[in-house]
Amino acid sequence: MKILIADDDPCSLVFAQGILTKAGHSTRAVTNPEEAFQIIQEAQYSEAPYNMAIADHYLQHMTGIELLGKIRSISPDFPVIMTCGYDHSCAGRREQDALGEKCIHLMKPFGSEELLASIEMARSGIGMYR
Repeated sequence: MKILIADDDPCSLVFAQGILTKAGHSTRAVTNPEEAFQIIQEAQYSEAPYNMAIADHYLQHMTGIELLGKIRSISPDFPVIMTCGYDHSCAGRREQDALGEKCIHLMKPFGSEELLASIEMARSGIGMYR
């Protein structure tokens, strides 16, 4: 799968990218949510579109929820995994519910098994929060 990772923490990007690359996925990691959206948008109609995105809830200049909304504005069923390092911030689920958004939630810190299981769930549509 081709997966875009958006997180403003370089350590989180390296960690997730390492796991996914080792598992055979093609990845691109970015720290800027606007860049993440632009990459997904530009690749959408290419020969090699992205299959999924992983985004941190807290990003600079835009929240993960806002990025999710932008992605879904161009691709309503695009799989997204939302990561979160703060339990209370994942209360953003109410925000997502109000937007009619759905995604997989993955609490930080997570291990390789949790990340890969979340990828499979998102890919198959299982466990998508609505």
